Amino acid sequence: MDINKTKAKLPLIAPRQLTQVKFVRAYNTDVATLHGKDHFFDCTWSQQRGYRYNFSGTEPVLYLAADSTVASTEIGPRTRADILGPLKAKASPYIYVTVEATASVLDLSDKGIRRRLGITLNDLLVPTDDWDSKMSAGVWSPTHEIGRLVAADARFDGILYPPYPWRKLLQQQGKYNLALFMDAASDGMAAPRNSAVKLAVEDPQGVLKKLGLKL
Repeated sequence: MDINKTKAKLPLIAPRQLTQVKFVRAYNTDVATLHGKDHFFDCTWSQQRGYRYNFSGTEPVLYLAADSTVASTEIGPRTRADILGPLKAKASPYIYVTVEATASVLDLSDKGIRRRLGITLNDLLVPTDDWDSKMSAGVWSPTHEIGRLVAADARFDGILYPPYPWRKLLQQQGKYNLALFMDAASDGMAAPRNSAVKLAVEDPQGVLKKLGLKL
């Protein structure tokens, strides 16, 4: 990745407007039942721990998957064998919740935009273990550098990006995840940084309400 080119070219890239696009959040109910977090979009752990596009201790980021299938590959498996192997019971109970998002994003699903920014697909598909171990050692991966640059540009509410397990491990295409920048000053870091961002949660069975979660 050419970070200087990315920094220079980013102001020339127009945001892509997403309007009521459906994504899925894989929500670990332990966050509410064991840790007492009462916001469905709570991102305090995201900010503290750090993930693919936010280095630990920097921006709180809400991660949404393209759909339930993609979400299931994001929450545990780190190798192709893990994904394709026998199902294993998870210690933490996850529920999959559809979220409609309206936001202005950097569209890294677009090959032309990646080329203009000097970003390769391999930069985005860095293995989870790689960026995670580097982050633990204080080293920023390309995705962290991208996240920092995009977060500093107020025109962008987040990033649309290819899912690592879906694209790299399963060799599938056509689905994209969403990383949204959240407001670190909001209660539970649970509100989008830009008030124009809209997140509509589908909870027809009232599961989230029964958990006492705020939406």
